[in-house]
Amino acid sequence: MASHDSGPADGNTGEPLVVADRYRLHVPLGTGAMGTVWSAFDDFLRRWVAVKLVYLEHALPAETAERMRQRTLREARAVAGISHPNVITLHDVVTSDGEPCIVMELLPARNLAGLIADLGPLSVPQVATVADAVAAALEAAEAAGVTHRDVKPGNVLVCRDGRAKLTDFGIAAHATDATRDSGHLLLGSPAYMAPEVASGHGAGPEADLWGLGATMFAALSGHPPYDEADDAMATVRAVAHDPVPRLPDGPLSDIVTALMRKDPGLRPGPPEVRQALAAHRAAPGAQLFPESLFPRTGVAPDGAPESAEPPGDVPGDARPAGGAHAGATPDFQQEAVAAPERAAPLAADPGPLPFGGRDTVRTGGPATSIALAVTAVLLFCLSASAGTAATRWAAGAEIVPATVLGGGADDGSTGEYAYRYGSRTGNAGSTSGAGAAPFTVPVPQGWTTFVSRHDFRELPASTRTEYVSGDGVAVITVERFPDYFDHYELDDYLDELDTEVHRGGIELGTREGVDPPEGTEAATAVRYRVPAGGDHEAHVPRRTTTAHLARSGTEMWLVGVTVPTRDEDAGHRILTERVAPGFTVLG
Repeated sequence: MASHDSGPADGNTGEPLVVADRYRLHVPLGTGAMGTVWSAFDDFLRRWVAVKLVYLEHALPAETAERMRQRTLREARAVAGISHPNVITLHDVVTSDGEPCIVMELLPARNLAGLIADLGPLSVPQVATVADAVAAALEAAEAAGVTHRDVKPGNVLVCRDGRAKLTDFGIAAHATDATRDSGHLLLGSPAYMAPEVASGHGAGPEADLWGLGATMFAALSGHPPYDEADDAMATVRAVAHDPVPRLPDGPLSDIVTALMRKDPGLRPGPPEVRQALAAHRAAPGAQLFPESLFPRTGVAPDGAPESAEPPGDVPGDARPAGGAHAGATPDFQQEAVAAPERAAPLAADPGPLPFGGRDTVRTGGPATSIALAVTAVLLFCLSASAGTAATRWAAGAEIVPATVLGGGADDGSTGEYAYRYGSRTGNAGSTSGAGAAPFTVPVPQGWTTFVSRHDFRELPASTRTEYVSGDGVAVITVERFPDYFDHYELDDYLDELDTEVHRGGIELGTREGVDPPEGTEAATAVRYRVPAGGDHEAHVPRRTTTAHLARSGTEMWLVGVTVPTRDEDAGHRILTERVAPGFTVLG
């Protein structure tokens, strides 16, 4: 078994880093946009725990940093309000260097998504047993006034003994609006999101029940109910508009169909779900999944040396009784606890931080903008005032009358589409882990930011930053492809865009050389149209993107504006007169 470091060390003493004079960090379990989850040993209670450390870049605006701290506290408060064996247990909330840290239960578990990836479709007893546990967790959450808002296989932990727990309450709502109706809305994972959420409405407990049904669908079929070739926007539209997929007839198909009814009021509640599952659950004590998929013993994180003592001078009888099985799959390391899979924005002020030494920054109302770093999956964060409209844009619904977009003005004019621009600074390396890639770009005030990583079949993964207008009509995009020109040319990007992203539906228009943005060497302007969602249905408006593709060393940068096709000339003016002249690559 490969060796691992014993954890972060204090720069002065060389000893393992200790948080709050109590929790000795051991090995990292997962890293996300807001921090890292570590396995740690509790020196006081002599047990292993998981510690989520929040890290905030020094360059973050104070208001943004404060919102991220509040998100951490909101996650803690959501979990703390639920006491149930099928929900990850919160042990403590402490500080490290003035930032909040969450101390949680540490499990020798796999997440359900990893098990599905390893095993393919699961058996009826496996699915029924895990689904019963999730339904019980949702029942407890609803009783505590908490809506999870991101129920999916990746957030269901399964232990070797068959126990299952719901985790990652980072976007949960308890008078909190974190999915579509908060200060900055986070749309849950598109493939498992409820249609009402995809259509721009609020998420209640019924949305969690849809998530349970979609999770069961994935477990029984081996794939999510909606998956538009990893195109999150297309998936949102499919959830909102397409017929609900059905499983082949089977023992659990009826309950999945009931949970995935488009009318939230017709979905069965957790007690009904559990009653329907009771006859199909595995017998008590039965081996639910192969032992080879789990660590052999104890609660040591995957990859921890079998002979490892807890960090520091800790008696051997207090350490985990073993390490991970050599054949354990990598997802255990990242998902054995509620790893920070994504950065979720939070709703209205949850109250001051319960720690001294920092003045609370008064945050703006629901329309305040916040930049979010997201790993692997697309997250939609939209302001409360714009959430429904922007979601409806994503879902392909008409939002505003067919009025031509205006280029805007900086003089405070109040025309319907007049924009007051300000400079935004972003980091196009935030999802790659390859260091900073800063840029600045002019963006109308009040537009909301989300950041995502995009994986392509042939091209290198990109970091995409999108700024969405308050009415959901327009989007400004900045995208960076690292090391692109080492192996690819401009035409390769356009080909990939056509064949893989839009499935042959792209209409490539004008293409010409333009002055390169500051910090780049050469640029080409392109304009292309695509049917929203990749289809040609009349009710889905077509979109036009005008973009400048620029070279900076081996990197390719894109800055573009996307609007309804009826407004493509206005979109071109916004790009060429406002956005592109002020776009600068700083790195």
